[in-house]
Amino acid sequence: MNNINNLESKFYEALIQLKPSKRIKGEIGVFAIRNIKVGTIVGDIKFLNENIFYSREQYQTLDKTTQEIINKFCIQTEEGFYGPPNINYLSIPWYINHSCSGNVGFDDIGNFITIKYIRKGEELCYDYSFTGSKPINMSRCNCGSKNCRKVITGEEWKDLNYRKKNFKYFMPELKNLISSLNKNNN
Repeated sequence: MNNINNLESKFYEALIQLKPSKRIKGEIGVFAIRNIKVGTIVGDIKFLNENIFYSREQYQTLDKTTQEIINKFCIQTEEGFYGPPNINYLSIPWYINHSCSGNVGFDDIGNFITIKYIRKGEELCYDYSFTGSKPINMSRCNCGSKNCRKVITGEEWKDLNYRKKNFKYFMPELKNLISSLNKNNN
């Protein structure tokens, strides 16, 4: 049998699994099945194969149910969405829930990486504001962290203190946007 997508043929150490979320009643979450060190990739971009860009125009042609799923799972920008080739085939990292004090972020190429030590059984979460420059709608937040902002606007990155604290964990596209804005302002 041929390797799919020419990926190397080996088993990787299992790190995460899906279970009912402890943070969001009735939702699914991603949980550590062993202790995970800081800097560990928990969503490798070469395996995600879900970084396809869809424009807002493409989004507008979809039925409301599909739009709701895209809003829930895909990474949004002002221009459109990053998501899988087929929304019916989401990999485990797409189920990582939000927290204003998350334990996951992104590295310079867009891998999901741990930014804190994660204990076995702990739910993985990241600040959704690390991903996009402007979601379609503001989202209420009930993450329960002591730093909960109560609302996710997608414009947190504009706050200099927030950006200074979290920039290194932003998605590469958001880092590039900020860099281009800084160049234009100089």
